[in-house]
Amino acid sequence: MAAKLSYAEWKALKAAKPENVSVDISPDASPEDRAALEAIQSEAASNIPQGKLSYAEWKAQKEQVQSVEQPRGEIGYDYKQDLKNLGAGALSGAAQIGATILSPIDWAAKKAGIENQSLFPTDRRAAIESGLREMGAQPESMAFKGGQLGAEIAGTAGAGGAIAKGLKFAPQLASAVESGGFKLAQQGGNALARLGTRAAGGALSGGAMTGMVNPEDTASGAVLGAAFPIAVKGAGKLGSAIMQKATPEVAALAGKAHQYGIDIPADRIVDSKTLNALSASLNYVPFSGRATTEEKMYSQINKAVSKTIGQDSSNITDALRKARVDLGSKFDDVLKNNTVNVDDVFLQDLVNHSDIAGKELETGQAKIISNQIDEIINKAQNGVIDGQAAYNIKKTLDRIGKQNSPVAYYADELRRSLMEALNRSMPAEEAAGFAKVRQQYGNMLTLDKLAPAGAEGEISMGRLANMRNVRDPQLRDLVDIAAQFGRTRESPHGAAQRVTLGALAPVAAAAGQLPAYLWAIGLAKGANMALSSNTLRNAMLKQGGAGVQNNLLSSPIGRSAIIQGSRAIQQ
Repeated sequence: MAAKLSYAEWKALKAAKPENVSVDISPDASPEDRAALEAIQSEAASNIPQGKLSYAEWKAQKEQVQSVEQPRGEIGYDYKQDLKNLGAGALSGAAQIGATILSPIDWAAKKAGIENQSLFPTDRRAAIESGLREMGAQPESMAFKGGQLGAEIAGTAGAGGAIAKGLKFAPQLASAVESGGFKLAQQGGNALARLGTRAAGGALSGGAMTGMVNPEDTASGAVLGAAFPIAVKGAGKLGSAIMQKATPEVAALAGKAHQYGIDIPADRIVDSKTLNALSASLNYVPFSGRATTEEKMYSQINKAVSKTIGQDSSNITDALRKARVDLGSKFDDVLKNNTVNVDDVFLQDLVNHSDIAGKELETGQAKIISNQIDEIINKAQNGVIDGQAAYNIKKTLDRIGKQNSPVAYYADELRRSLMEALNRSMPAEEAAGFAKVRQQYGNMLTLDKLAPAGAEGEISMGRLANMRNVRDPQLRDLVDIAAQFGRTRESPHGAAQRVTLGALAPVAAAAGQLPAYLWAIGLAKGANMALSSNTLRNAMLKQGGAGVQNNLLSSPIGRSAIIQGSRAIQQ
């Protein structure tokens, strides 16, 4: 119902017009406006001089009196007024529900002949808005409407639950009412009956919710409430086709990525042709943010990789330089300050290395490995190798291991056996610390072969994904994450397309179509934000498309749609 114009507002109109005015009720006035005009005549009959104000002029000046918000960001914008409107809107929303609760009392007072406009106003809702307006609030502002809607949603959220408590004899219907038609106690039975129960539950919940705000909206709220679950079932099937649920294996890997601080876009979690095409196309739209989203993920993966060598940087090349110094120093200190016990396990390892090298390498190459084994045995005095001697052997094996020859692999394996023997020779607490250093050192040697030269130094997802024989579980996880999520399913290779779209801005401006072009950019940016959101990502991992629909529409978003929709129907 349209708001009435109070006498104070009429006086403001009168002051805005130099000549004396009165109100001329035109035949084409709507019922709501006619009621407002008659209220002015009744309230201020003795104060209206002769003169005429046409219906069209009254409408125009009424709209002019309604406060117009200063655009945000412009000089003079009053942010305090925004806060005031927000609070007044919330108060109005709560008061609307209160007016409904008090309506039986108002009706009883009227029947009893009690005339007290302060306690029992004829139109309590109009009085609420008029009072807030006189206090300086702006009911037409977005802040006021937002606060009002928020209060109405919060105040009516428990309507379905309250009704459901009285339906314990019908648990299926009770569950439907409590959830607004989105959940049933049992999924079995006739499909048509289930759909009818959902519609009935949604109707009861929607009608009660909107009726609490304004009894006049009860019927429209019930209609919308009944329609929502039915519409969602269809939308859920469509959503499932586009946004299917991730497989358990992919979901587990995505969970590991989250633990490592890596944000995976929703389109990389499932193999959906629609989402693949959408995400690839976003790379062609300037300012969509897609490139930034992907670069952020790649940077997070590289940073997680650097942590496997004791660093914290997305620049792997720089991290490796620092790791060589840090880990090399730790390695050297441990080797120089400890002795290596040549136990039975180590001796058996030496025999195995000698046999394998002799069988798989040429005579000259096998001799290199056998010489190092002889050196280890010769340095073992009474079954113990001195720390400095072990250090020297390890340095020689490092040098051989870096060579581009078949011998390198066997030298690395022999060095690993030496380090494991050292680990067994140390006290348990020191051994645990040294094991971590060894693990990081091994990762460093592995990554050394992948890191690019230059200042930026990020490992490409393709090279990381193709790593083989990775022993460290954490690095193995990151290799799997790069392979699963790091590469697009539809390669955004269209440099020409990006250039073309980038050139559309000046062309669109010249053609007077720049607003449409900017709208398209905004739409693309919104799509990228959705693909990067936790809500969509979690829905892919847990429930798929139908889950997204149910979660969104059974949430405050759904309740907002019902309240706003019923209000629009009444108007």
